[in-house]
Amino acid sequence: MSPAPFKILMNDFKAEPEALIRLQTEAAERVIRSGWFVLGNEVKAFEQSWAERCGLPHCVGVGNGMDAIEIGLRALGIGSGDEVITTPMTAFATVLAIIRAGATPVLADIDPETALLNPDSVVAASQ
Repeated sequence: MSPAPFKILMNDFKAEPEALIRLQTEAAERVIRSGWFVLGNEVKAFEQSWAERCGLPHCVGVGNGMDAIEIGLRALGIGSGDEVITTPMTAFATVLAIIRAGATPVLADIDPETALLNPDSVVAASQ
């Protein structure tokens, strides 16, 4: 009989250090008590803190990674008629963000040793 598989939970909050759990709980309580579930002072404070940490004059918090990718593509002027090369070994949101920006996703193979985009496949996909 084979041993039971080892299970890694995606969001195992019980494994977090108690100090971090306390900070997260306090932050959630501040949001709930403020009544600002979208935007508000917590987001403003995060944006200011993150900008300072990155040495930038400002930053903008977004709802999720897909929004961040789409906004980044649009800020670069990528849209209709453009192709964006990415890996198929990504979250669906990466490809969806490319489509939402108006561009066409082009998938390139990965290097099986690194799981990163294979440069030769990127060159082939760009032709």
